This record gives sequence, structure tokens and C-alpha cells, in this order.
Amino acid sequence: MKKKVILVLTLFLGWLASAVPASAWLYVADYDDSGWQTYYYSAGADGFSGFAGFVASNAGDTNVYSRLLLDWLSHGPEDNTGFETGDIGYTLWESSNWSAVNGPVTALSDIPYYPTEGETMSQQWSYGADTSEFTNAYGMAGTTGSVLKMPLALEPDEAFFFDWAFLTEDEYPFADFSLFYLQDATGKIVFTEGLGQLGPVPTPEPSTFLLVGIGLALAGIARKKVK
Repeated sequence: MKKKVILVLTLFLGWLASAVPASAWLYVADYDDSGWQTYYYSAGADGFSGFAGFVASNAGDTNVYSRLLLDWLSHGPEDNTGFETGDIGYTLWESSNWSAVNGPVTALSDIPYYPTEGETMSQQWSYGADTSEFTNAYGMAGTTGSVLKMPLALEPDEAFFFDWAFLTEDEYPFADFSLFYLQDATGKIVFTEGLGQLGPVPTPEPSTFLLVGIGLALAGIARKKVK
């Protein structure tokens, strides 16, 4: 009986975890910034060959902006993983607003941002290109922004990592965002993960609380029966 109860609870908790997925978004308040962060991606058993992309996007408007800073990429164009030679080896979507900057880049919080490696870093503004094919943590489509892209090849289980920071001059509900994506050789986007997101952390749906309540109730019943 005890083994059956444990099996039921394990299946339930596994289903609950899939029903309430984890989020990688880092939520930023109005007019605030994220600080430097490091993002890690593991290629898995199959490795990866295609392109990596970085997006800074407006959402809900087109006239107040946010920025995505990048530096110290573990992989990238030869001798330019820190943007020391500008955009050589990278591709920009048409009308993207991008530049290689020395710093400091000063956020509205008055915090200065300097390159984390070398003397330059990438700066993408959330205006210029059409970013409507990308969505933020709330499911809102982008409006305008900038997209930086580069070739990427990873061996099985090899890691790709980079430093990033998200700085916003906007306010919620104009939920500007930044994200990282992978595109295969055919041009299909096969992976997307959020970076910085302007706005509050989403509250779980009422149904989520109900599921958790059911799970706790089952655990209590199981505990009594096991005794």
C-alpha cells in the first residue's frame, strides 16, 4: 500500500510540475535595471548547429525604450566574442538599433555599466526593427526593437554562456523585454528563453492553487494510511 501511495504522489507531482512550468525571466521594476547577469545554455546530447539570437523589444508602445547589454560570450565570431571589433561576424535585423560601446552606460538608477570583459560591449535598444514574432513573459507580442544574430555550433553537452543586463526607461504595463533564442539551419526557431522583463512577477492562476491544495490533501491522506 505504501508503495502505491508513493507512486500516485510521484505521478501527481510530476504532472503538477509540467502544468506549472518554471520561468527564466528576471523581472525588473519601472525605470529599473537588472544588474549584470550570466546566462547558461547546455546543448544536450545532440549538440546544436545553427544560429543564436538576442532580442531587445518594446511591448505595448513604440516610443519609450529599454536596452539589452551583452558581453563576454563563450562562443561567437573569431576574436570578437566581446564586440571589440564591432559587429564583425554578427548579423543585425534591418533597422535594428545597435552599437558597440565602451561604457559606462548609465541606467536611470544611476548605476554605471562597464564591459565585463575587454573594453567594449554590445548595446541593443528596443526600437527600429519589427519584433512582433517574439512574445514577452505575459504573452504580449513585441512591437519594435533590435535583433542581433550569430552562427553557433555546440558539441553534445557543451555549454554556451554570456553576460547580459536589461535596463528600462519604461513603465508597466508597457512590458518591454529581452530574450535569447536558437534557430536551426533551416531558419526555424527551436528554442527561446526570456532574459529581462519589465513588470511584476505573474501570480499563479487560481487553478494552480487548487492543484496545490489537492496535492497537499492527497499527501495528508497518504500519510495517515501509511501510519
